[in-house]
Amino acid sequence: MSELTDKPDKTLLYINIAIVLAMSLRIHGIQYESAWGDEVVTLQYLPATDFKTFMDGIWTSDPHGPLTPVFHGLAYAWSKLAGGTLLPMRMLPLLLSFAALPLIYLVGKKLFGTRAGLIALYLTAVNPLLIYYSQELRFYALVILCALLSLLSLLHALEKNSKGAWILHCCANALFISTHAFTPILFGVEGLYLLYKKGRNLRAPILWGAFHLLLVAGLGLRMALRDYDLGTQSLVFNDALPTWREFGNTILVFTGARFAREDPVQWMPGGLSFDRIIGVLALLIVGLGAFQAHRKRKENPKIRDGYVLGVLWLVFPLVFLYAVSFIWRPVFYYRYILYAALAFPWLLGAALATIHPKGLRIGATVLFLTLMTYQTLALPRPFRADYQTLAHHIAQDLAPIVLVLKEFNHQGATYAIDLPDENIILHHGFGELCDEARTRAKAGETVWVVFYRWIKLDEFQNAITDCTTTRHDYAGMPGLNAYRVVGD
Repeated sequence: MSELTDKPDKTLLYINIAIVLAMSLRIHGIQYESAWGDEVVTLQYLPATDFKTFMDGIWTSDPHGPLTPVFHGLAYAWSKLAGGTLLPMRMLPLLLSFAALPLIYLVGKKLFGTRAGLIALYLTAVNPLLIYYSQELRFYALVILCALLSLLSLLHALEKNSKGAWILHCCANALFISTHAFTPILFGVEGLYLLYKKGRNLRAPILWGAFHLLLVAGLGLRMALRDYDLGTQSLVFNDALPTWREFGNTILVFTGARFAREDPVQWMPGGLSFDRIIGVLALLIVGLGAFQAHRKRKENPKIRDGYVLGVLWLVFPLVFLYAVSFIWRPVFYYRYILYAALAFPWLLGAALATIHPKGLRIGATVLFLTLMTYQTLALPRPFRADYQTLAHHIAQDLAPIVLVLKEFNHQGATYAIDLPDENIILHHGFGELCDEARTRAKAGETVWVVFYRWIKLDEFQNAITDCTTTRHDYAGMPGLNAYRVVGD
């Protein structure tokens, strides 16, 4: 990628190639992905005859449902166009992620120049984390798209400083705050950057702050009217305080080295994973780029400003969520601030774009793209627990009974398995599940017992030694385990 500012045709070609690459990686393997528990919450109510009935169901089942009306409105409308089954519905987040790609380039270009914007676009295209969430029927792809619209409109308003531009930015943030409960954290980033840019001229920051306080107050009023306790809902799956290790692991995820906090090495071919190499190199190169930008801040203040915004965009949401987890309640989930991960493509793209000579710059960029593509493609599909294959195996038996340990993600099993409700029994207790499996098998029934993220599998086999058990292991990260149990 040489000097591109005077070669719009070449730039457009690079953009199109990156978008095709991104689309290919995001579509790859999507047909093998079973519905995740959170996705089932949306899928199960799509047959509703009207939007109000649909949202009433969402509000009773989805912890974040009352605060995500934009996504659920889009999901319901999309189901009427494409059908309410899993694969057609997954096209919605895919399309939203495709729409975000040009905005990644535009933000990178505004902050650091054309070359950096292109590199950021390619890094986004192969990013395992962003690929994973582009396939998920949740609000994350929409949050990322709206975060980009918010930032792009802010940069435009700072550049033009016109009333129309500021109104456009405020409209973008009014939309953004209706996509997720934790989006107001990003307002803190934008407010700090606005203060940094405006210096002692406080009129714009004060007006901006007043408007956004009204937005946050409106969000609080919605919570109060719905009797919604944000802290309790965020504790649904997390009641432990985060550690520094978890904080560091989240930064590793945000570099694009892996798509989740679990170490991917156990699923990689030959145990070969480059996630730590990618993370360390990314942090090192971004650090060197920031140091160079600081040294040349008087020669090129635009690049310095870009680094200030990029670092704020990455660090502020992480530190804020980490601190709130100790001051208030544990809410440290990286997906709540997934938009913060966008900072790495911009910062790394900016740092790579300044490397000289040209051959070294191209080599370093290709190295990152190759390693990140490997991290994406080398992982076996599906990413999510393979309930589809489990359901196919269960369907081979005549009217079996399915027992599911209701610890986590049991919704995936109940959605995928095509049996009457009375044939699928959820158990909260492990001992009770073992007893019922044995009793039913002894009575001549065929029983399937499903476990997800359960480490006491040997205990189950030992508890029903007087029955014949066949263990089945299914793909996923982590995977799924099931036993077919029949009486001796």
